[in-house]
Amino acid sequence: MASQNAVVEKDLSRFREPKTEHAGQPPLWMRWAMTSVVGLAAWIPCEVLGGLLFLLLGVRLWVYHITPVFWELTSLVGWVFVLLVLGTNCTLYLLWEQWAGVRGWRRWGYRALFLVVSGPINEVIWNSLIWCVSGTPLYEYTALPTFAGSGSVFSPLYYLTLLTGFWLDERVPGTLAFRRYATWQPVPCPQEP
Repeated sequence: MASQNAVVEKDLSRFREPKTEHAGQPPLWMRWAMTSVVGLAAWIPCEVLGGLLFLLLGVRLWVYHITPVFWELTSLVGWVFVLLVLGTNCTLYLLWEQWAGVRGWRRWGYRALFLVVSGPINEVIWNSLIWCVSGTPLYEYTALPTFAGSGSVFSPLYYLTLLTGFWLDERVPGTLAFRRYATWQPVPCPQEP
């Protein structure tokens, strides 16, 4: 009887041991929020500086209609959508990447593919919905527009700039990609004899 109890105790002990896969990491909702904020922090300068560069060359790529700022190159409402929609999409992608075991340099190819496919699709869907509901679009592409200005032939290239968001995500504690790809290791101090 004692040996049976030991076997049962051993089998049940795995349920009492703490799971270590995400030990020391914030809860998923907090990592989603951090990944979303990091994505927004990468989005704003890419959008504004990229738009300004082309504006200086005499080409307006897009114009924002709802709460425009910075020469109508970006929008406060647009930032909220980036935070919620793009942040959620990137979070779901990173969860898939972790589940699928995508590692090394290959992850950058998958991330680029994710951005050039999902980014333009999302922007057309959300801008069209906003346009239908409010009667005015959030933004309108002016250079090679598609889908009545909700998209652009250049959109996939714009979204590649958001690889900077993934790069930052790997380096900011509390995000989804942090720790999984951290390459920094502390260097031990040399011991004196």
